Amino acid sequence: MSMQRLDHSALDLFANLDISSNRDSGDYITIPLSPYQSYTEEDKEEYKISDDDEREIVERGIKLRRGQQKFRDALLKRYNNTCVITGCKIVDILEAAHIRPYRGKNDNHPSNGLLLRADIHTLFDLNLIAIDPDTMMVHFHPKVKNEYALYDGILLITNAGYKPNVEALASHYKNFKSGA
Repeated sequence: MSMQRLDHSALDLFANLDISSNRDSGDYITIPLSPYQSYTEEDKEEYKISDDDEREIVERGIKLRRGQQKFRDALLKRYNNTCVITGCKIVDILEAAHIRPYRGKNDNHPSNGLLLRADIHTLFDLNLIAIDPDTMMVHFHPKVKNEYALYDGILLITNAGYKPNVEALASHYKNFKSGA
């Protein structure tokens, strides 16, 4: 059962209830409810397990991101299968993040990418994380800073010779600072 806000008007149902005669007998107290107040038929039915997929299928147009796998592979190699912020080495949850959003094949250049753990990638895309292009220090937005305090203020983990594009980081950092 989940916690829910109490509707104080519901307590009016008990205002004129005489329970003194039932206290000692151990009988249950039955409170008559109108159909509006009672459970629905669906609430009375038990959940039945089914393997049928009843979801509606919807066709949508998406923009193809050519080279995404090649981009990820290049970042995995460049950063030694390691998240550049957390140091996580679980390849299954590491994602190739674009510093500047993908708009075409030129944006799949490895220096426009960071290898990030999935949750960190989401925060990066939401401008809740940024990297100072001058110091390579990681900064978290106040909304998430407490949750990720361990990583706030650390230096980006990079391999010798492989650094992210400073101009791309500066652009992302500017958006982070402006709250965009």
